Amino acid sequence: MGVTIHWKGSTKDKDIALKVIDYVSFMASTLNWKVVPYSEEGIVQVEKIVNESGEVVYIFPYFYGNEMIREMEMRGEKVKGTKSNIFGVIIDPPPPMHTESIAITFYMYKGRYEMRAFCKTQVFHNDEIGNLVVHQILILMIMTIKNTWIPNLEIFDEGEFYKKWNFEILEDNHSVVAKLISKFVEEFENLGFTVEGSADFDSGK
Repeated sequence: MGVTIHWKGSTKDKDIALKVIDYVSFMASTLNWKVVPYSEEGIVQVEKIVNESGEVVYIFPYFYGNEMIREMEMRGEKVKGTKSNIFGVIIDPPPPMHTESIAITFYMYKGRYEMRAFCKTQVFHNDEIGNLVVHQILILMIMTIKNTWIPNLEIFDEGEFYKKWNFEILEDNHSVVAKLISKFVEEFENLGFTVEGSADFDSGK
């Protein structure tokens, strides 16, 4: 739970995928963010999302790396699909920014290189206020990728910075979600559960 940026798109051209990876590596390195090349063998399985009536409302290909498959099989789960591999970079901004790692990766499925990932930027504490900066930079990167190389890239920004470009709206969305999370934590603790951490974010208003 928390403000998250989602993106998905594809290209038939591997050179385009490599240009996107080079661009992100350049941007992140210039900002002194950590850049780690990533590649892994695995499979692509078609996933389905159903509504309350059991109707399939969304179908999408999802990549499972071999390590993830091994962990799932140890739990008794089975994963079947089309053999593929994923490649790209994992980037991490330095403190005081504390977001999830950002994966800019591609995997082959039915003749296309799929780009599909998300990153939670939620500010949980005042000392994570730098996450708002990551949110803005990540939106800029993804928009640049869309406008330059992958026009079918779809972007869903729970912080509403994409398209609105309004910092106060972005800050308000983070603040509202942080307060909701804090309320959930309080309710769980009242029920006797121990919850690590909290979500005390003061927007300054």
